[in-house]
Amino acid sequence: MIIDNNSVGNLIRIIQPDVIAVYGIAEGMQVTSVIVPAFVRDFEGVVEKSFVGLPVTEEYMTEDKKLTARFEGVNTTENGQNVRIINAVIINGNKHLL
Repeated sequence: MIIDNNSVGNLIRIIQPDVIAVYGIAEGMQVTSVIVPAFVRDFEGVVEKSFVGLPVTEEYMTEDKKLTARFEGVNTTENGQNVRIINAVIINGNKHLL
């Protein structure tokens, strides 16, 4: 999944059931709408600074330590442009291939 504004929404839809399972509906919706986009923006910066073609992994945890999110991705090129990609996200051990 290419990291852009659309991908954040798609990623939220994919992992939201995992987050809601941890926090319940109301708090889970808040976590997915506020914290997950922050994780993605940070990971985008990590990928952007990485060497092209090398896999990158970064792990994030919520402040209360109830949720761990590990992102896997790669910085690649397409038509001469750098493209940042998320290949997978693992939420509390549940892996989602993207």
